[in-house]
Amino acid sequence: MHLQTPDATVIIPVHNQIGYLKSCIRSLKNAETKATFEILVIDDCSNKESVSELDRLSGFRLLRNFKNLGFLHSCNRASLRAKGTYIVFLNSDTEVTDHWLDELIDTHTRFPEAGLVGSKLVYPDGTLQECGGIVWRDGSAWNYGREQNPDLPEYNYTKETDYVSGAAILIRKDLFLKCGLFDHRYAPAYYEDTDLAFKVRSMGKKVYVEPKSVVIHHEGKSNGTNLNQGIKKYQVRNLKKFCAKWKDTLESEHLPNAENVLQARDRSMHKKRILVIDHYVPTFDRDAGSRCMYMYLQLLVEMGLSVTFFTDNFYRDPEYTPYLERLGIEVLYGVHYRDNHRVWLEENVHQYEYVFLSRPHISIKYIDLIKERSSAKTLYFGHDIHHLRLELEAIYKDVEELKILKTRKQEIELWEKADYLLYPSKEEVDYIASKGFAEKAVEVPIYFYDPNSKPERLPFEESDGILFVGNFNHPPNLDGINWFFDEIYPKIRTKLPNVSITIAGSSIPSSIKSLSSKHISIRSNISDIELKIEYLSSKISIVPLRFGAGVKGKVLESLFYQTPIVTTSFGAQGIPCINECASITNSSTEFADKCYQLLNSELIWKERSEASFYILLKKYSTISCLDILKRLVC
Repeated sequence: MHLQTPDATVIIPVHNQIGYLKSCIRSLKNAETKATFEILVIDDCSNKESVSELDRLSGFRLLRNFKNLGFLHSCNRASLRAKGTYIVFLNSDTEVTDHWLDELIDTHTRFPEAGLVGSKLVYPDGTLQECGGIVWRDGSAWNYGREQNPDLPEYNYTKETDYVSGAAILIRKDLFLKCGLFDHRYAPAYYEDTDLAFKVRSMGKKVYVEPKSVVIHHEGKSNGTNLNQGIKKYQVRNLKKFCAKWKDTLESEHLPNAENVLQARDRSMHKKRILVIDHYVPTFDRDAGSRCMYMYLQLLVEMGLSVTFFTDNFYRDPEYTPYLERLGIEVLYGVHYRDNHRVWLEENVHQYEYVFLSRPHISIKYIDLIKERSSAKTLYFGHDIHHLRLELEAIYKDVEELKILKTRKQEIELWEKADYLLYPSKEEVDYIASKGFAEKAVEVPIYFYDPNSKPERLPFEESDGILFVGNFNHPPNLDGINWFFDEIYPKIRTKLPNVSITIAGSSIPSSIKSLSSKHISIRSNISDIELKIEYLSSKISIVPLRFGAGVKGKVLESLFYQTPIVTTSFGAQGIPCINECASITNSSTEFADKCYQLLNSELIWKERSEASFYILLKKYSTISCLDILKRLVC
């Protein structure tokens, strides 16, 4: 496509083999993509038959070499004619897939330090050619994952890599020019792409492979496969030149051949590694525990740790797993890990400095093996003290005594064995300390926010109604909303008959859905953006919990969005100064009165709303959480 200022210029050098070029261009035109691009084909002095065939094609700009310059010089010449912000070097024997270019550009956006990004290359038969490359200390290189299944977890997360194959790479044009283009010493071809990766790093940038960008490569069609003849012979010669140029870098930054592939594949040999174990991939817009875990995973990546996420159910959630993979987190899932997870732990857990365990029923399965097979520091994140929550729940509904006893036993065993015990409230930390674990117990925020991210909410006169948010798989939420409708809502309606309420959440049962009416809106599994709009446009937020433990995510969200809150002592638990910006009562009559007061008094509403964000930041800022984690993971 001919564009004045495209996002990218796709440069395709070609020497004969016009049939493959046709397939390549056809795939470029047919693949779905949001990014704009132009195609620039440079013909490296093909034979007359190929030139004639090339002249009959359209949809690209064409440059011609009148003598054979080879791959390297052809690419360099074409790069000077590129109009795009980015340059993509694409072999003529490739076929791109949907969104291949979007994903490459998006990686640059997500990782500002990215300088060079490559696609995952697969063979026409569906097997993997490479997902990034490893360069060993002797200069030899591996195509990581060659001839493996490209759908395996290790080939599907964005990662730093030693180099990416020049068959499909993207770089900003200005950076390519600063790098001095491809180094002419490698002419006509081979090792110029590896050398470029090293030059990019020498300029303070990083090299990534983006597995979501998939390109089919008919390897060998461009230059053959025999290392002793034709252009492939330069692959051996240029290795010596490469080693001479980068001798010091190879010695200091690269591992001996075939050693420690787990760290070599993503250049994590100089990073500390953390293994995170939880029940499933966090569904961060459906429940508070998942949102909390997702926030912590983001922060661990931001701290520069190499993060592996171990799912106890081994399910690759097609909606949520890619979020983690795009953060650069390897997520272990699938039949192989389901059947071999204990073997994997036995063989690999010793390579992790830290293990972050979540939830008692999950953590108890693995802590003994982790302690036996590694010296990793273990951080147990309890979310709340589960057996205390179950004891409170038993006041209102039937809870098996055996379940409470089993949960208490699990939690105490984890308190004994883990190195650190992370809990969201001071009350929980004090309770654990009273049981003899004071030196291990650490108070951490369940959610945390950027002080510069204060949302702009609707004023009193433009906002309307009551909001309840919750995951109904969590028993306190179902009990709380039933209590609200049975004893509180009728009292509010005697004074405000037209007051509306929105129930937003996940796993909403039919008994709650059946309440839908003119004044009751049921919104199931809404997106984060939709939830944000609900918070910012609702007049008040209610958290009518009659039991529970730990800090409640929905309360923190309400503070963040400056939506005045009416809650109980259980909803307010663990949040310092919450009484300064929330109405707190365990009485149904008082709860109704306080809702009415906030719905009608602009003065009180405004005072509560304005105080909320600042009360939140006293404890729940990203900076404060980062300071705590740095003391534990250092």
